[in-house]
Amino acid sequence: MSNLGLKKVLLVLVAFMVTFFMGMFKTQINGDRSFYKFNFEEGKVHIYTLDIGKMGDIKYNVQPNIMTIYIRGKGNSTLPDLRCEVEGLKCFASQGSKKGIWKEVSKTDILKVIEGKNFVPLNLEIAVPRAEVKKYEVASGKVNFYDGDKLYTTLIVKVVNTKY
Repeated sequence: MSNLGLKKVLLVLVAFMVTFFMGMFKTQINGDRSFYKFNFEEGKVHIYTLDIGKMGDIKYNVQPNIMTIYIRGKGNSTLPDLRCEVEGLKCFASQGSKKGIWKEVSKTDILKVIEGKNFVPLNLEIAVPRAEVKKYEVASGKVNFYDGDKLYTTLIVKVVNTKY
């Protein structure tokens, strides 16, 4: 085999190994974020359980106490002007996208509805004390959605660790 042929084979081999290890790395940092979709129904209570025991090994060992939930609440008809309050969880709530700086949503802010799709995006970046990660029930709290002063719907968020 000529020198040029050997270089091409080595280059293909290196490219394959880089691709393989990048895929492995992605699975190892999994669990940093999760997604939850639900339908807004007046008076309904939704429950979402986030399991940090299913995080990839790198994420679980380096930063298991910080995670993000991307929530998408969809309306069957026109949604009222909703606002939200988070209780029991230390978190940063926003309606930002990956493309910009996330502005925190206060309990007086009216949530933006994505026109044409009739859903409300809400991102929660949850932080729990690192010592709490080493037990089954890590944290729990609620996201209450209000139409004016009237409770419209509630999302209960439970953070658990199935490794314990």
